Amino acid sequence: MFRHGINSGEWWCGPGSLFPGPLGMIVTLLFWGIILFLLFKGAQLLFSNDQRNSTLKTGTAEELLKSRYAQGQISREEFQQMQKDLQ
Repeated sequence: MFRHGINSGEWWCGPGSLFPGPLGMIVTLLFWGIILFLLFKGAQLLFSNDQRNSTLKTGTAEELLKSRYAQGQISREEFQQMQKDLQ
């Protein structure tokens, strides 16, 4: 009626495991470890983009000017005039 031990089909993992047996436990732990790692890296990537943008906003005036010119937000004449004003 109740089976226990190696032949029970639930050895080491329990009824809800992805893979049965002792290697199944390792594979299951690796699976969830990879899932957690990817979630952590995804969150880290989202929040690191915010840090890069805030670093750009707090740069020196000349760095901001060069960045705006490189992005095409201001023309060459505006860039040169603003660069003169800064010096």
